[in-house]
Amino acid sequence: MPDIPRFFVDSYTSINSPWGVSLSFFRSPSPREVPQAAAGQPVTNVPPAQPVCDMDMSYQHLKIMLIQMRRMLKGYEVDVLKAPIPIDPRIAEQNKITDKDW
Repeated sequence: MPDIPRFFVDSYTSINSPWGVSLSFFRSPSPREVPQAAAGQPVTNVPPAQPVCDMDMSYQHLKIMLIQMRRMLKGYEVDVLKAPIPIDPRIAEQNKITDKDW
């Protein structure tokens, strides 16, 4: 069996069409890839997130996958963490996520 590629991603975009969804996944630069700024100065020239992979799928596949992933995460919170997985409030606000969404 051939090796299956494994990727780390930390952001994504999605495009919807009448036929399905296209997901594009990206990876932000690591700290060693970001130029260092002088003390007290803002970092400039930060490299953009790099594309990692694109995935196209039907709405039916995406819905089933998201339901299964939600169950998995809820189980992890209940059985392992015994607490909700924290989401940075700034990220929640940027993505218009509230407690009601989970």
